[in-house]
Amino acid sequence: MADRNELKSKAEGIFREVLEVPSLALRDDMVAQDVENWDSLNHITLVISLEESFGVKFSTREVMGWKKRWRNAGYLDYQGNLKTVKMSITEEDIRKQLSQTILPEDDVVVVYSGLWMFGSLLGLAIKDIPDVLLNIFLDFLGHERTLLLPTYSYAYTSSRVYDLKRSRAETGVLPAHALSRKDFTRTMSPLNSYAVSGSRTDEILAVDDRTLWGDGSLMGWLDRVGARICVLGEPWHMACTHFHRAEERLRVPYRYFKQFPGKMYDDGKYVKDVSPIMYVRPLNVAMDRDYTRVAPTMREKNFILSSNDEDFPLESALAPDIVTSCEELLRANPLEYVGNPDDITEWIERGKMQEMDSMKPDERVEI
Repeated sequence: MADRNELKSKAEGIFREVLEVPSLALRDDMVAQDVENWDSLNHITLVISLEESFGVKFSTREVMGWKKRWRNAGYLDYQGNLKTVKMSITEEDIRKQLSQTILPEDDVVVVYSGLWMFGSLLGLAIKDIPDVLLNIFLDFLGHERTLLLPTYSYAYTSSRVYDLKRSRAETGVLPAHALSRKDFTRTMSPLNSYAVSGSRTDEILAVDDRTLWGDGSLMGWLDRVGARICVLGEPWHMACTHFHRAEERLRVPYRYFKQFPGKMYDDGKYVKDVSPIMYVRPLNVAMDRDYTRVAPTMREKNFILSSNDEDFPLESALAPDIVTSCEELLRANPLEYVGNPDDITEWIERGKMQEMDSMKPDERVEI
């Protein structure tokens, strides 16, 4: 049996080749965010390459732990006695899980996704995975319902340029690929855009976001129509941004309103000036965000529908139920989402007003 150093060296070679980082050195505490090229599709390639090289199969649960922390991959445990796992997830499997988590009356569906967790089990060429999944979702929902995928472009905060066609979606491979398809249209919010397909697309495009998470925002619209929010391949606290809606509604003390004036383009052609308003977190002190208690609160209220196949991890809840759960936690403790409350309390008391006063005139806004 190979020793630790031999196994690690072999795995390291695979990582370097797939991620195109010749000098990469594996560490026990390495996470995906440490390597620029470690996105969802490259993660799937890593899983498949390691499985083929070492003659093993990873379960979805193992893959999930692996991306969080490399040492959890179990690369020192290739002893031929790993549990047998499903070789592939079929379209029939996916449709079954969709029927358990998206109800017939759900007219609008939002999907937050992380393909890295289960993509290697789909039995598809890696380049085909996004298209196949999108086609399954659209076919399942039909023409009368509407699908949204978040295509947020956080780079806008520094560049102040938003291009409907060219601004990269920073929310994963699936929504980024949706933007390349003719059956999806991108909304016009520079910071919180969505790729939309379905019968209510025009209605969604007409929503005028004054603030990102307020009652007049697209998130507010999702609440009013009772949209079904799904998380696929990632836990709620890592994937879902609908939690922020409660923060703005209740005006949590660790945020403040800031305007981001800039310009909108469509494939390089100027469209208009824009000024999205965001309820931002502190700039001058690091805030440890912690949304881990939201999902347990929703489970206690039976708000969550779950798939029964851990290899295709899909859960859902109605948008207004998510906000209800979040607001309950924040009313009990306004710093519920803060992992370092002492630091943030000190900033609120001593640094918040100074930070707000330092904004440029065109960034200041009264709400």
